Amino acid sequence: AATTVALVVGLAAPLVLTWQQVVAVASWAIGLGSLLVAPVAGVMVADYWVCRSRVIDRAALATASKSGVYHYWGGCNLRAVVAFFVGMAPDLVSVVQGYESLFGPSV
Repeated sequence: AATTVALVVGLAAPLVLTWQQVVAVASWAIGLGSLLVAPVAGVMVADYWVCRSRVIDRAALATASKSGVYHYWGGCNLRAVVAFFVGMAPDLVSVVQGYESLFGPSV
């Protein structure tokens, strides 16, 4: 009986390990989504609803003119970058706390 149990556990172990890897990857993807995608979505929604009053100039989107409404400093909207990092900060605190709980406090 013990040999049968050992054989069954030995055969089932790779399946359990595979499932644990799937769960680990899924939780990493969810964490990455909350860390990066959510702040970007927040910036885009705030720009559309608050800054642009729900109006998009389609013709201006297609131009490369430096005087266009969608041209920013060097092609980068610095206010949007700052808003992204502000939106990412609370999640980044959670990531650091999770890192410390796994690997101990950093030096």
